[in-house]
Amino acid sequence: DILNTLYIVIATLIFVIPLGVGAAIYLTEYAKNKRLVGMIEYAAETLSGIPSIIYGLVGMLVLVPFVRSTFNLSDGASLFSAIIVLSIMIYPSIVKVSVNALNAVTKEYEEASLA
Repeated sequence: DILNTLYIVIATLIFVIPLGVGAAIYLTEYAKNKRLVGMIEYAAETLSGIPSIIYGLVGMLVLVPFVRSTFNLSDGASLFSAIIVLSIMIYPSIVKVSVNALNAVTKEYEEASLA
C-alpha cells in the first residue's frame, strides 16, 4: 500500500535526521577524543557496508516478534519494525553526508555565523 510506504518514509526521516545531524555536529565541532571519533566512524562505515537483505531478515526474524510481544502490537508491529530497520540503515549515510558538509564550510563563513 502506498500510504504505508509514505508513513514509513516520513516517520523514519522525522526520527533519523535530527539524530544524524546532531551526531555530525558533535563529531565535527565538539568531540575532542580522536579515538572515540575514529570508533564512531568505523562503526558507521561497518553499518553502511551491510547488505539490505540482512537488515530485512534481522528485522523480520528478530525485531517483529520482539515488538509484537513487548508492545502488544498485533497490527502495527511490522510498520514499527520497518521504521526502526530503515532508520538504522540510513543513519550512517546521513551522518557521513552531514560531516562532509560541515567540514566543507570555510572558516570565514563559520566565524561570520558566530558573529
